[in-house]
Amino acid sequence: MRSRINTFENQASLAAARAALKDNVVPGLAAGVQGRVLEIVSDGELRADSWPDGGAYVNAETPCSAAWGVGAAEGARLVIWLLGPERVADTAQVYHQLGRELADGAAVILASEVPWAGKKLCEGEYGEYTAEETTSALVLAGAERIVQMVEGPVFRLWHARIGGGRAHLSLVEAAERLTNGDWLGAENALATMEKPLTSLLAVREYALLAAGCRDLGDSRAACLEALSEVLRIDPCCARAMCGIGRIAALGGDLSTALEFFDAALKQEPALVAALHGRAVALEGLGDLAGALETARMAAELRPASAVMRAKVHQMGEALARPCEIAQP
Repeated sequence: MRSRINTFENQASLAAARAALKDNVVPGLAAGVQGRVLEIVSDGELRADSWPDGGAYVNAETPCSAAWGVGAAEGARLVIWLLGPERVADTAQVYHQLGRELADGAAVILASEVPWAGKKLCEGEYGEYTAEETTSALVLAGAERIVQMVEGPVFRLWHARIGGGRAHLSLVEAAERLTNGDWLGAENALATMEKPLTSLLAVREYALLAAGCRDLGDSRAACLEALSEVLRIDPCCARAMCGIGRIAALGGDLSTALEFFDAALKQEPALVAALHGRAVALEGLGDLAGALETARMAAELRPASAVMRAKVHQMGEALARPCEIAQP
């Protein structure tokens, strides 16, 4: 049975927040747009609604609607995505497409839910994302200037400006290749970057991707060096802390690994990779009850992940406490 808490109330709150954003915040930002406005709609099928210009959007004219696909964002001067990333199975595909299609100077207005460890997803949601993960995704979409306009309690609101040329496309290629396990191809994409990166956030993502290449290439010392460089750039980077914890765990130092996973979770309490790593470390240290609870938190935030569900099932069986996480 699917585990849910106050699903109806949560859905109603999110719908009200989305309507308030559309009515009160977005029109002021869209009014001065010279060119096409695109809204990414994630209710059910992913859809692209577009208006010929900002004035048309503000005046609520009927949009031209089409299924999301190649070319959907081409020519858009403003992209709006309100509380939708949680309802897309593969958010990276959307961000990467924006990165390939949006021209310099285009703006992105993005709202996402505020996650916390143990939060239950609504029906139709695939996952929730930390502020660091969302900022990373915007960098891969080509954003050079990213401003967080609202922080909680229900949602976060970002305004980002696309700029800095096409250097981010090398990051996109590297990320896609790493996802497919092709660390050599990812390393080559980073090594052959033709244009320099223009923001510290982009440099941080470059270093994280380089660490990922070295991790898959089984070069732990080089991976640790890259992750240490990330923390020099951004001392609060939870993903770098999580990566160092992973290296410690692989080396058998579970106590140190747990310290780094906990440090990552202090920065981003809903970082699924850190929750998963913490569960593995606790299991190795003999705290099976703590491992099950932590694994359950991770699985609730990513119920579509077979790895997360399997971990919960495994730990539940070990403790004779069956705990199933249903897929969205």
